[in-house]
Amino acid sequence: LIVQWGGTPSMRAFLLLVAAVYGVRPALRTAVMHRPSPRATAMQLRATGSVRRKASELKQILAAAGVSTAGIVEKEELERLCDELEGDSAMLVPLAYVSGGAYAQIDDCRLLVDSGSAISIVSSAACSRLEASSDESRFTLRSRRNPAIALPGFRVVSAQQRLPDGVDGILGIDCLRTFHAAVFDWSTASLWLHTQTLSEGHSFGTSVSMPLMMRRVSAGELPFVPATFGSHSDAARRCEVDGLVDTGSPVTMVTPELAERARVLGTSNRDDDVLTTGVDGQPTRMRASKCDVVALGDASGTRLAHLNTTIYVGTCPMMMAVGWQNTAVALLGLDVLRVGVVAGQPKAAIAGGPATGHLVMDFERGVLVVAE
Repeated sequence: LIVQWGGTPSMRAFLLLVAAVYGVRPALRTAVMHRPSPRATAMQLRATGSVRRKASELKQILAAAGVSTAGIVEKEELERLCDELEGDSAMLVPLAYVSGGAYAQIDDCRLLVDSGSAISIVSSAACSRLEASSDESRFTLRSRRNPAIALPGFRVVSAQQRLPDGVDGILGIDCLRTFHAAVFDWSTASLWLHTQTLSEGHSFGTSVSMPLMMRRVSAGELPFVPATFGSHSDAARRCEVDGLVDTGSPVTMVTPELAERARVLGTSNRDDDVLTTGVDGQPTRMRASKCDVVALGDASGTRLAHLNTTIYVGTCPMMMAVGWQNTAVALLGLDVLRVGVVAGQPKAAIAGGPATGHLVMDFERGVLVVAE
């Protein structure tokens, strides 16, 4: 699966990366908030049978469960989504797209879905709004409007941690890994958290699979996949690393050491650079640079290749926090983990990004899938 990108729009006007969390702008796509529980919808499906229903009826049922069906024309896809609800084997969490990032919408609270964060945190104000019991060091965050949503392993933001305005918390990898798999469905603005094993026959269309490895760093256990940066024709100008799967970042960032080994060159326009700010409030400039090829996956298998793409070079606060200074390291953002995205910004920005594709993190099998 080859995805070719071109062009480098100015980034300063739309993006502020904040360590593990990011500043927000008005939502590009807002999930439906007032809806029946997916469990109730599943009961309706079991009583009627999704296969026998018309496409219009399937869309009505999915809309009632908070699942957007905009852009879906195949009845088989509608039936697959209904089967997810009917089986009751996955928790549906609505997503909102903000500045190229994916945020879980829990009632009126917004959580950055960040696989690059080892811990899940939430503000004390959000705890109050959700009436969450935060007396224990770790607790389950529940939706008041939809009791089917229950996210374990959260902690209250400490005095040393900061969240930008409009961000109520981080849904980190520790919470995601309590489920068998996490499936980002970009077409319906949904995050499906599977409580059972994904079936072998579960198909996401045209896709590339690669090993997903959990590795311990100073911040905790984080997910990695094989990645190669550099020239597609000269092996001496390539750098192979295990890249961090960072769904909390709209863009891909690498250290200067990796950029040097991959012979990556900065762009001519410094306005393409981005600023990333750590918890101390000090900004770090990340240099916009062109990379001949960014390929995800094992060299022995099929790879997902992005040609002539923009990456950002520097040592961001997250890299420093885990001791990755002076090391060839890459943080793989949604620009390479999600199809149809250029330099961190979806092409169809008004619609909240391309209405297609999935990102699957199968923790049980140790596989990451990127699908069109």
